[in-house]
Amino acid sequence: MAGLEHVIVSALWPGCYRQGNRVATRWTFHGRHLGVYNGIAPTGLAVSFSAVSLEYIQDGLITDEWFVGDMRDMMMRILNASAP
Repeated sequence: MAGLEHVIVSALWPGCYRQGNRVATRWTFHGRHLGVYNGIAPTGLAVSFSAVSLEYIQDGLITDEWFVGDMRDMMMRILNASAP
């Protein structure tokens, strides 16, 4: 994600579930706000957010993916840090 550098992605186990050709995963993203993100100048803050993704697998490849992340707290943190 541009602006969020040094992102570390960790899946929460047993947060990965598979049924047939579908996989659902709970994620936590950790990184640092070192570049412009959504028009917000870099703050240098450590940031994180949680997400859920659903992938469809065919022949060992992801053919479709849906991703929902709860980025509200992260956005509030960098907005407050960048406020004059």
